[in-house]
Amino acid sequence: MKSNQPYLYLLLGFISSITVSGIVELGAFGRYCGIIMRLWSLYHLYLIIKFGCIKGPMRYFTLFVLLLIAYSVIPAIQGRTYGSDLFDGFATMTAFNYINLSWMYACPVFSFYWFTRKGLIDKDFIRFLTIAGIVYCCFLFIHISTSYAQKYGAGVAHVNNTAYVFLHLFPLLFYFKGKSRLQFIILFILIVAIFMGAKRGAILIALICLTVFFKGSIKIATKNRSTLIFFSIVTLIIVAFIFGYMYTNNAYFNERITSVFEGDSSQRDVLYQALWNSYNDVFSLNEKLFGRGINAPLVLTGMYAHNDWLEYLMSFGVFGCGIYVIYFTSLFRFYWKYRHVNIEQTKSFLLTIIILFMTTLFSMSYTGMTIFIGFSLAYSVCYLEQYSRTKIKK
Repeated sequence: MKSNQPYLYLLLGFISSITVSGIVELGAFGRYCGIIMRLWSLYHLYLIIKFGCIKGPMRYFTLFVLLLIAYSVIPAIQGRTYGSDLFDGFATMTAFNYINLSWMYACPVFSFYWFTRKGLIDKDFIRFLTIAGIVYCCFLFIHISTSYAQKYGAGVAHVNNTAYVFLHLFPLLFYFKGKSRLQFIILFILIVAIFMGAKRGAILIALICLTVFFKGSIKIATKNRSTLIFFSIVTLIIVAFIFGYMYTNNAYFNERITSVFEGDSSQRDVLYQALWNSYNDVFSLNEKLFGRGINAPLVLTGMYAHNDWLEYLMSFGVFGCGIYVIYFTSLFRFYWKYRHVNIEQTKSFLLTIIILFMTTLFSMSYTGMTIFIGFSLAYSVCYLEQYSRTKIKK
C-alpha cells in the first residue's frame, strides 16, 4: 500500500457511511461523515482547479453540478418545500435537500479524480471496491425487498431499484483481467440480480453492456483469446437460459417483459405528454429558455419526469438542457479520441458512458449516480488524460 493511500480508504469509509445509512440508521455519526466527505471533496475540487486539471469532461461535469446548485440557492433561502401525496410522500424534499444531494452525487467524482491524478488508485483498490459494492448491493436488495414485504405483504410482487446499482458495477469488471474465474462469477451475480430486480430499463442496458463487455475483453486480451471467446459464448448461453427460466417460471418477470412488447410504459408516455404539453402551451418564452426552477415536473404533476432530458428542460429550460447536452457530448468525444487504445480504462469508460446516457432515457441518471459509476467516470477520464500526456503503458 502506498504511504498516503490510507486517505483513499478513509474517503471510501466516509462515502460508505452515507451509502449504508439507507440500510442501517447511523444517526449523528453518519451526518458527521457526510459533512466531512462533502468538505473534503470541495477541497479536492479546489485542488483540481488550482493545478489546471479541470478540462474536458470534468469541466462540463463541474459546470452541470454548479448549474444544479445555482438554481437551488434562492429557493433554499426562501425555504421552499417540494412534495406530493403520491407514494406516501416519497417525493417530498426541500430546496436545501436538492443542493445537498446535488453535491453528494458529485463528491466521489471529484475526490476519486484527484486521487487518480496523485497515483493512489491501483487494481487492488478497484477490486476491493467492486467486491464491497456487491456485498452492499446484496444487503440493499434484501433490505428493499423486506421493507416492501412488511409494508404491502410478502406475496406482493414489486420491482427493486437496486438493479440499477448492480448495473453500475459493470464497468469495474474490466479490472479483473487475469482473474477470469472471479470476473465471471461477479458477472453472473450482476446479471441474476438485475433480472431479479425486474427493472426493464436496467435489464436492457445490462444486455447491451454484456455484449460490449465481451467484445472489449477480447480486444484487450493479450493471450488465450480463443479461450476467452469460448467462455464468452458459454456465458451468453447461460444468461439466455437464466432469462428464459425466469421468463417461464416467474410470473411477475414474465409480465414485466411481456408488457414491453405490448407498449406498456408504466404510464410514462402519459406523464411525458403532460409535461411536454405544459412546456409547449403554458410556459412563457423566458420559462422555455431558462425553465421554472428545480423540481418543475414535481410541482406540475406530483412526479419526477423519469427522463433526464425532460426533467432538465422543464426545470432549467433550453439553457440547462443545452449544458447537459454539452456534458454528454464531451464524454462521447473523449471516448472517441481514445477508442483505439486497447486498455481496461478505455473499455470501462465506454460502459460508463452507455450506462449514464441510457439511464437518462429510462430513469434519472445524475440523481441516481452511485459511488461505483462515479468512480468509473473519474478514474477512466483522469487515467486517459495522463495516458495522452505520458504515453504510459500498463
